[in-house]
Amino acid sequence: MMYFDIDEEETLYEMSDWRAAYHNINPESDDLLEQIIALTVLQVKCSMQGLSETGESLFDSHGRLDARYLMDYACGNTAWKMYMECIDDEYNPLIHQAVESVAWQFMYRETARIPQDILKKLWGRFCTAGFQYSSPTEKTTLSSQVAEPLMDYLFTLADKERTYM
Repeated sequence: MMYFDIDEEETLYEMSDWRAAYHNINPESDDLLEQIIALTVLQVKCSMQGLSETGESLFDSHGRLDARYLMDYACGNTAWKMYMECIDDEYNPLIHQAVESVAWQFMYRETARIPQDILKKLWGRFCTAGFQYSSPTEKTTLSSQVAEPLMDYLFTLADKERTYM
């Protein structure tokens, strides 16, 4: 994805408007792996704000996430591919944090524009699969952290958004 017109005083990191759980991923790190992970997640987050990597709108004329792009993410594009790689315990823990941040991004950032059936699928994916950390026994899921209240909030938000369209 190409980034144009970046204000000198506002970095890409700041432009992405992180609204995820706490993270310490630094896109300007001296560690190349950390840098790549951070920039990959930023790319996903910036993409989810409205534009695909080719500059097309991610949303259809009704303001819903275009099914073509949903399939891209579901079938192995950046976020899901990174998650699948996380299953291997040898990966850097930063990848786990990056993927969880992407999951929170899906849950919060574009919720009001995504139809409920797609929301349910995304929610199911992230709360059923979960995220492994330093060992196979250490696993967290979005559902164990926020459970039903978050889903209620998401559906309420989506309904409110639809009434304004």
